[in-house]
Amino acid sequence: MRNSAWSCHALIGSQVKKLVGAAFCENSTGEDSTGLRRRGSAQSASAPEKPCSPDAAPAKVEAPSPWSARLRTVLAISFLWACAPFLLLWAFVAWAHHRVFGASFARGSPKKQLRVLVTGGKMSKASAVARAVGRDGHKVFTAEIMPYKFCHTRFCTYVSKHYVLPRPTVQPKEWEAAIQAIVAEQKIDLIIPCTAPVESSAYAHLRERLPPHVRVFAFDGETSDELDNKFTFNQVLVKAGLPCPETANMECLEDAVGFFRHKEAQPDDGKRYIVKPAVYDPKARTEILFLPIPDKHRQLEYLRSRNASKEVPYVIQEVLEKIGRAHV
Repeated sequence: MRNSAWSCHALIGSQVKKLVGAAFCENSTGEDSTGLRRRGSAQSASAPEKPCSPDAAPAKVEAPSPWSARLRTVLAISFLWACAPFLLLWAFVAWAHHRVFGASFARGSPKKQLRVLVTGGKMSKASAVARAVGRDGHKVFTAEIMPYKFCHTRFCTYVSKHYVLPRPTVQPKEWEAAIQAIVAEQKIDLIIPCTAPVESSAYAHLRERLPPHVRVFAFDGETSDELDNKFTFNQVLVKAGLPCPETANMECLEDAVGFFRHKEAQPDDGKRYIVKPAVYDPKARTEILFLPIPDKHRQLEYLRSRNASKEVPYVIQEVLEKIGRAHV
């Protein structure tokens, strides 16, 4: 187990070394800022709006029982308390090993020390990156949005200071002002976002408005938005001639009804499809059905309950049961 953990940390460390070593090899793109854009299909703004059927009215979704939610919360807390003795024992063994045998990694001494901001402090990957950058001899700062004020990464040995940020999806102006203030205060050279996927677009567009010497380890805003949307990402693969699952855009109920009506008019090829948000949404990944199903009324109600729209698009995507089943 120790060898596996060491290999994992060594791999992360090697990748971070490549990253920080190239931090000053590229300049900012210098593109004009267009502000923090909404993530979605890049073509949706220019595409004519399709009329939706009256049947496409939003479905009423029953709220889960509050007692059910409370029970799950109590069970989760109880499980964490039950694991506490094992975690404390593990921490004690790690501390004793460090005291007896010394540090497992030698601290680096780079030619130029970078001042690095690692965001997404609640993520385990943020801890791994912060440690890898710190072990390489660079100055590390971390940040995370509320309510994760006391996330584990802020207590890392290599972290000099931790910041709490507004949510970029709720308070974009306040979030950007906070990031700009950190960059100015700590003279940040490199930002490594380790945030949740929903925040990736914010950091991708942020690079356009930072000082020229500050590097953000992310795609540019336009590329990030294109790849974050499952439909536009699929179209990139299609244009490149790469095998990929069949994917259709769904911006209203009529899109889905028309898609499956077209499939029913053709011989059954055995393909099955799932409907999921075009842009990452952890709350909408439940109640997955493999379509089409014999009960057409249930299928229609299921598609209606997705409440797809131009603002919240979905995709209908082929389920790949075997390697090699992807189509161009």
